[in-house]
Amino acid sequence: MDKIKKLIIICTIFIIIIVIIIGVLNIIKNKQQEEEKDEFGEYKEVHTLEEPTPDTSIKKVNEKTKYYIVKNIIDEYFEYINMINMDPSTELEKEDSDFAISSLTNMYNDSYMNEFNITTDNLAEKLEKYIGCEYNIDQIYGLEKSTAINVYMVYVNIQNIEEDINFIIATDSANSAFEIYGDEYAKKYKLEDINIEKLKQNSFNKIESIRVTNEDIAINYFNNYKYKMLNNIEESYNMLDEEYRKKRFGNIDEYKKYISENIESIREIVPKQYLYNQYENYTEYVCRDQYENLYIFDEKAIMDYTVKLDTYTIITDKFKEEYANGNNNKKVIMNMDKFIQMINNKDFKSAYQVLNNTFKENNFGSEEAFKQYMKNTYYNYNNIVINDFSSENNTYICKTTITNKENEEETKDMNIIMRLNQGTDFEMSFEII
Repeated sequence: MDKIKKLIIICTIFIIIIVIIIGVLNIIKNKQQEEEKDEFGEYKEVHTLEEPTPDTSIKKVNEKTKYYIVKNIIDEYFEYINMINMDPSTELEKEDSDFAISSLTNMYNDSYMNEFNITTDNLAEKLEKYIGCEYNIDQIYGLEKSTAINVYMVYVNIQNIEEDINFIIATDSANSAFEIYGDEYAKKYKLEDINIEKLKQNSFNKIESIRVTNEDIAINYFNNYKYKMLNNIEESYNMLDEEYRKKRFGNIDEYKKYISENIESIREIVPKQYLYNQYENYTEYVCRDQYENLYIFDEKAIMDYTVKLDTYTIITDKFKEEYANGNNNKKVIMNMDKFIQMINNKDFKSAYQVLNNTFKENNFGSEEAFKQYMKNTYYNYNNIVINDFSSENNTYICKTTITNKENEEETKDMNIIMRLNQGTDFEMSFEII
């Protein structure tokens, strides 16, 4: 009997505890509901959200992820084009070419292929003029068809083809797929004309997840500007920072002359290092090529940037601060580096201006004579090491070694004299050899 009484008591206590817990939970729930009423004005369920309305206006794409998704699709498209072999000599070459054609047709939109009679039999002939050509994406504009479907107009410049080639790219975030509409379709129809509810899916039109790094952006800007220098000089000139191009080149004719004289080197440049700085109103990407020439890109938005080709034409506040806080030895080194930058950039005008007046009159007489001397005496790309220096009254005599950056076994020993003037101003002369 005692055992039964104890069991009844334990059950009663357990029931009381359950009732208390339920009561506390109801109080908490009611309190949360009251808070939600305060926040929304009237009670709504917390997780009820309206589906966002698509932006149906056509805009230049300045969202990093969207831009690089489309860019990667275009890059992949041209990779397959370059696999096409119009006259394969081996079975393997034919297999690769057939695979590329099959891949491209799986990337195309079906209605585009039907309307313009695109088939696996005639595609190679239609794309033959693009095989092996360099290309550059000029602009991308986008339009949201729904929360999942986006369509983009892509303007692509292809080397040695005057007229831009246009593409329409459709993407579907719901199934991570894309489709391509070729140039004929993109020139006939507008983005507003594209009506899609869902894209086809296969192994060739899948959108892979991407992570865009600062290095990716810096290299893209470097390649974009290089392409313009080689294929559209006027446009590359307009890409330069306005103040910079006036000070460095003065006019487009001087810029064209600079490009013409250095065209072979420009073809060979590749980015070897990059730097990234975030400022209040813009982002700075700096690339350094294999010859240590600098390319400074000031970005306001994706593909909206200006270019500078050195750090000495427009002296930055950072340089001024570092220069002012350095001792005289540091200032000599910074000025020497600036002079070598000028020589390596083939900016003989700026280099001529920092020479001591008496020295340049006695030895050169003109900027053109100085230019010819430097081209004949110095290397195409130079590195300088200061071995020793002495000073007297802000004048420094530096014993230096000049090394050929393209062949480090080639060197020249040279004495350089530098005088430090007010602010960041200096003048110099050097041993004639």
